[in-house]
Amino acid sequence: MFYQKDYILRQIETTISALARIIFGKEEPGIISLDEDRAGAGDPLLEELGRLLERGNVNEAEQALFDALELRADPPNRAQLLIALKFYDRLNRWTDAALSAAGYDRSEIREGLAEIARLYGVDII
Repeated sequence: MFYQKDYILRQIETTISALARIIFGKEEPGIISLDEDRAGAGDPLLEELGRLLERGNVNEAEQALFDALELRADPPNRAQLLIALKFYDRLNRWTDAALSAAGYDRSEIREGLAEIARLYGVDII
């Protein structure tokens, strides 16, 4: 079971990195890490998502993300993609127990990333 969880974690990390490379042309896997990269800091959506996640409201945060993406440019702009990638990167760093306590799991992270990729016309998952 441990290896399966580790595989899923790495698969999500790889998907995030691949999307970043495709859309932003970046090769560094950590370019969208919330801990290392402050790009997007001060963005109201990113701040709202952070507040919701701090309260454990993962599903509400994800809905807010997609609502914002639908209300903005079609397709969403690159700054919005960065926010979405940061959101899923942050969730992927949560423990399985924390995700479960929030009523969420890693398969939903993969599904969300697949939807983000689709919005950008990328068939990655």
